[in-house]
Formats: sequence, C-alpha cells, structure tokens
Amino acid sequence: MRVRPTFFSNAEPLTAAGGEPAASRVTVIVSTAGPFRIEDSLSRAFIAGPRFSPLHLDYPEQAGCYEWTLSIFEVQDVFGIHPRDLTNQIVDLSDLPNTETLKRIKDGLDIQTREDETADMSRLAKFAWGQFSDRTQQSLQGLCDSAGVSNRRLEQVFKSTFGVSPKKVQSLLRYEYAVELMQTGRDNLSDIAASAGYSDQSHMTREVSRFSGLPPARLRALLQQIA
Repeated sequence: MRVRPTFFSNAEPLTAAGGEPAASRVTVIVSTAGPFRIEDSLSRAFIAGPRFSPLHLDYPEQAGCYEWTLSIFEVQDVFGIHPRDLTNQIVDLSDLPNTETLKRIKDGLDIQTREDETADMSRLAKFAWGQFSDRTQQSLQGLCDSAGVSNRRLEQVFKSTFGVSPKKVQSLLRYEYAVELMQTGRDNLSDIAASAGYSDQSHMTREVSRFSGLPPARLRALLQQIA
C-alpha cells in the first residue's frame, strides 16, 4: 500500500458518463468535499474492490479526494476483509470492524485530510483576497471562474477562514480603495465610485456610510484635512 495517497483537488470521473472503468486493484477513496453517491448510498470514505464492469459514481460539487491503491492480496492484512467480500463491492470504512490497525489508518486519513483541506482552503482564501485587494477581479463570479471553484465553495472557504462571506470582504476592500482615492482629492465622487468598482455613486454612498459612519463628501473633507 502506498505510504502517501494521491490527492485530487478537482476530482472528476474518468468518463463523461460518470464511470470509472473496471480495475483489478483495490481503491480506497476519502473525500475532502461532500459524499460520493454510489448507487443508492452516500459515502465520504470507502473501499472499492476489484470490479469487472464500470463503476458509476456521482461526484460531489468541487470534489476533492485522497486515493490509495493496493492489491487484492493486501486487503485482508490491512483491512481484515476476505478478498471475495470485496470483489465487485463497495464497502464504507465506517462499516469495517474497528481493529487497532484500521483505527490507525482512519486516524491517519482524518489527520491528512484535515491538513490538506486546510492548506487548500488557505491558498484559495489568499488568492481571493489578493484578487479583491489589488483590483485584479471585482466580480465574484469572475473570481470563481479564475480560481476554478463554485460560488458555494468560495462561500465555504471565506466563512471558514474569515468568518464572513466573500461579498463582505470585497465590500470592505472596495471601501478602503475608495478611501485611498478620496485622500488624493483629484477626482470627483462619481469618478471615485467608478474607479473603486461601485455600480454608481449611490452604491458608494451606502457602503462608505456603513463602514465609516459618514457620507463620502464629509469623509473626504476630513481625510484631506489630515493628509
């Protein structure tokens, strides 16, 4: 059995119909996103035995997973399963006898899954923050497209990392950029609103008032006094 698994950050079925071809080896799958749907059941961690026909899996949105492979002859020693009980079968890890060996395996899978998921989330959060901060991307959908993630995934990452939605972070960074422009005093408020990415001046007025407690004109006057 491999010491370290293969990690797929955007796991997809091999065929367009969602099929995985027949295989002689045993595969252990641990999802880092939602559960896989296998026929009528859902599972986040399972063993797929040798199979003589394609296996159909419905992948979770923005699926990520760890994948180990081992031979049919290693199954009994590692998992305590007789080979014949795995042929053409899917076994959920939670259904296996909780032997000491399996407990260590499950603990190892859980730790590695959490560590990699945390690292993956951190990379996405930093990328998204940077895109908003340096004005590279002003559209949430555009950001999702650039990062190759769904809106739902982006929302999950921001809530987990920052405790707020990406829209709130975007609003705050947009406000800070508008404040920088106000300090220069070179542009009128409508131009500042357009440069900062607001839909119009009224939009900027609402957000600036919410973040600063002052309307843009008053805030700009104060900023220029202390500049």
